[in-house]
Amino acid sequence: MVCLGYGDKIVGDNAVCFDRFECSQEGFVCKSELDDLANEYEGLLDKQNELTNRYNELVGVYESTVTDYRNLKRCVEVASTLKDVQVCTSEL
Repeated sequence: MVCLGYGDKIVGDNAVCFDRFECSQEGFVCKSELDDLANEYEGLLDKQNELTNRYNELVGVYESTVTDYRNLKRCVEVASTLKDVQVCTSEL
């Protein structure tokens, strides 16, 4: 038995020590809190993956738009008649 001092806490049976060399009050966490943090982490990871996928889609759209613009610009620059320009724009 150990006497508890002022500010000392008793750790419940459902606490887990993650560092075997440091099982003071700071080395324990309640499993329910750990589960909540794990769920929050998974939610944030899903959100990050969703944002990454959306970013990659937008980069693809941007690159495709830039390519289309350059092709149209090149076509218009070499066009010698209005009909040639109309052909350029119809190819989009």
